[in-house]
Amino acid sequence: MEYDEIYSLQTGYIFSPVEGPVGEDKEALTDAESHSRILLHLYRRRREYPKEPGLGHHSLMEYINCSDENFDFHIWYLKEKGFVGVTENGLFAITIEGVDHVISTSRTAAAERLRLSQSLDS
Repeated sequence: MEYDEIYSLQTGYIFSPVEGPVGEDKEALTDAESHSRILLHLYRRRREYPKEPGLGHHSLMEYINCSDENFDFHIWYLKEKGFVGVTENGLFAITIEGVDHVISTSRTAAAERLRLSQSLDS
């Protein structure tokens, strides 16, 4: 169980709901997944359109399929962490800290997948 929790926090993967303490933290894991999805979407946007890296509120909200209130929480968190900023046009864009975070979590996830595949091969 502890391994599943650590894996979920590092990779954003959400295991099926269970009863007990881990199941009670499902909301936090779902939020972590939404944060990861927003950052990855903004990362891709910045790579594909470096001169116009921003996306609007509704575009991101539709992408993660959440309510205004939940979206406000996600953006608040990502802005406070320094992962997301607001462009001159009022759009949301990933920051350098956000790019570094996406790269770091991608490396961690790739290393974890390699460890898992090696353990399955053993």
